[in-house]
Amino acid sequence: MAFFDELSDLDFEEFAADLLSEVTGLEFRAGTRGRDKGVDLEAVDGDGRHVVQCKHFRDSDYRTLRSAVRKEAKQLAEREPELASYRFATSRRLNHDQRKEIAEILEPWVGSVKNVYGEGDLRRHLKKHPEVERRTVKLWLRSVGQLRQSLSAASYERSRALLEETRRQLPRYVQTESFAKAREMLEAERVCVIAGPAGVGKTTLARMLLLDSIEAGFQPFEIVSGGLRDVWELLELDESQVFYFDDFLGRTALFESREQDQDLVRFLRRIAQDPKRRIILTTREYILAQAHRVSETLDLETDASHRYLLTAEEYTRYEEARIFYNHVYFSPNVDAEARESLVAGHRYMAVIDHPNYNPRLIELMTGLLMAPVGEEEEADYATFCLNVLDAPDRLWSHTFERGLGDHERALLIALMGLTERVSVKEAETAFEAACEARGLSTTGRQFVHSLAVLDDSLIASDEEQLRLINPSLIDFLQGYLRESPADMVAALRSAYSLEQLHWLWRTAEGDSGHAPERLWPEYLAAVSRLMEPPGPGVDGGGPQARYLQAHAISPLGRRVRIAAKLLKEQPWREEVSPWLPAYARRWWEEVAAGGDPDFHELELLVRLLEYGMLDEEAWPAVKSMATGLDDEAMRWRLLGNLVRVRPELFSEEEKARNREMLGQFIAEVFEEAVGESIHSAVAFDALMKAAQLWGVALDPVLVEERREEMEEFEQAEILYGEEEEAAIQEQREAMWRADDEYAAELAGAPTPEEEDEYIEAMFARLTDS
Repeated sequence: MAFFDELSDLDFEEFAADLLSEVTGLEFRAGTRGRDKGVDLEAVDGDGRHVVQCKHFRDSDYRTLRSAVRKEAKQLAEREPELASYRFATSRRLNHDQRKEIAEILEPWVGSVKNVYGEGDLRRHLKKHPEVERRTVKLWLRSVGQLRQSLSAASYERSRALLEETRRQLPRYVQTESFAKAREMLEAERVCVIAGPAGVGKTTLARMLLLDSIEAGFQPFEIVSGGLRDVWELLELDESQVFYFDDFLGRTALFESREQDQDLVRFLRRIAQDPKRRIILTTREYILAQAHRVSETLDLETDASHRYLLTAEEYTRYEEARIFYNHVYFSPNVDAEARESLVAGHRYMAVIDHPNYNPRLIELMTGLLMAPVGEEEEADYATFCLNVLDAPDRLWSHTFERGLGDHERALLIALMGLTERVSVKEAETAFEAACEARGLSTTGRQFVHSLAVLDDSLIASDEEQLRLINPSLIDFLQGYLRESPADMVAALRSAYSLEQLHWLWRTAEGDSGHAPERLWPEYLAAVSRLMEPPGPGVDGGGPQARYLQAHAISPLGRRVRIAAKLLKEQPWREEVSPWLPAYARRWWEEVAAGGDPDFHELELLVRLLEYGMLDEEAWPAVKSMATGLDDEAMRWRLLGNLVRVRPELFSEEEKARNREMLGQFIAEVFEEAVGESIHSAVAFDALMKAAQLWGVALDPVLVEERREEMEEFEQAEILYGEEEEAAIQEQREAMWRADDEYAAELAGAPTPEEEDEYIEAMFARLTDS
């Protein structure tokens, strides 16, 4: 790859203007931003007008360049008055004879062969002016240092694959103000959470920050979902490190379990205190908002000082135009006919100004995240782009239902709900199960063929792992499964792990929280199939157990919780009885040995006891654990459940004493200020339920009044937190806007009419011969 291949023609001109300004002492500016569209770079001083013509030929030979130079000479003769100086710059490498020939063609304007710059000349000047390379992000991001293999092979391969994937995306990257602001935050705080809506460019920005950190001497390490425990040992290495955690709160919904909150918070604190460490995290803004409400620890550690909110409004109109232009410029899927369609009548303006403009949709419509644009779309490419922006789901629907075969669709669905990155071997096993459930043959090299169709369009892969290429595809497939009962049944029948099964079931439940009743037998059969009888090893034998052990994604308690959901459904209780007790007893042994179970674990234990899934001797022990629970409201709720299902656990004296103590506690709660000891409506309702179970008489009017007060208090707390965060963010953004406006004023910001001219001049290049 040539040195300047990551640059578009506009990128190259801006780089040349910067470099030649340093070399000559003149102040060159890119001519495409002015009224004279025939001039690339221009500077004016007391001697007159200085011009530089740039030719960025990425794939052309010298003969093509020479023809362009002769055309330029003809235009100079017809158009240009006397110039103070004229220079010619090209990204193509030139030998001495070629430079001399170009100088002769451009005589008398160029004056000397020294004013002809080829790739080698520009690079020599760049070495003398490294500050120019630093300002041209793409140039130094392309050549960041190599990884040192100072970690496990798996971690090294993940980080290497991430680095190579990021480098492949570099050419279409547009350097925006967001990069500078997020970089400043990362350097100051060492922790940077990039949040924003889907498709706005969070991952791209995060990866550019990652490359920036590597260039600064930090070794990169990617953290995958469930892999936080594996990176602690890396902190023992004596080197600068940058950690990258994409979608750290989950891709489409907040992780159901908050068990890893404390580990994550401890890790963030460790990073924030160490000048040799950095961490870059991304998440969707609505998921981060959920996390703040659910987890106080995460709320404290991902406050506004660590968070950069990236929105579509963050991009200027000109930046949006550059993003679209770069994607079209570098896409092999947008041919000359499609470009003509886009440029005719300035129809690209409707794309840039569309209310649904989104960088990911730009990737999709330019064929960089899916199969190439079809012939029908190329003929009227502008209409195709606008249709994508009007209804993005149509693009996935068209691709999935009409562009893929049965095997490819089966492979995509087979990957749903597995770990974010899954090994090729595990993906093949899941694929075979999915094909079997659908009656599809897997003879020959069907998996390899299907993977080849999807690779680099809907699936990203390296030698070791596969992943679905972006969250919007997952969103579409979730909706597709909900609307296609036959495919959902097939997915349940071929589920590869309990985690995947649970994910599929949550998809079936949707926003209503209730899956169609006809799916229950399929769910039961799948749970029964995946909960194999205990065998050798920590979690039983068989491929399911080996998968769970390898990924550490489903501890025994979580598996029991998934299976125990069936206990709430009376028709299935007898069917789970043959195999669930063995797992329940093993989990009870773990809980008893570990001590200090939380409310949710104790609640599950009570349910297992109630349905006869545990031995009788567990009853007194669970009672003792519930009595020691710190949360008073939840403690009374658990004890109330116990007295309901096994009243003989309590003597009459205990019952009387507990009723009295609970009544006194509730009286104190009613007398104190709202939120003093009971902090949520959930805890209040748990306490009221406990009163009912223990037979404590309460005034229903007073209960209802206090519940309303609690709900108002809770809502006010949420709103206060949101308003406080919004105020901090607005203050920061106002400061940035003031800086931007001041910089724009100094630079002579364009009027809207001038901005239109700049954009028109930019896109006119797409059809220049």
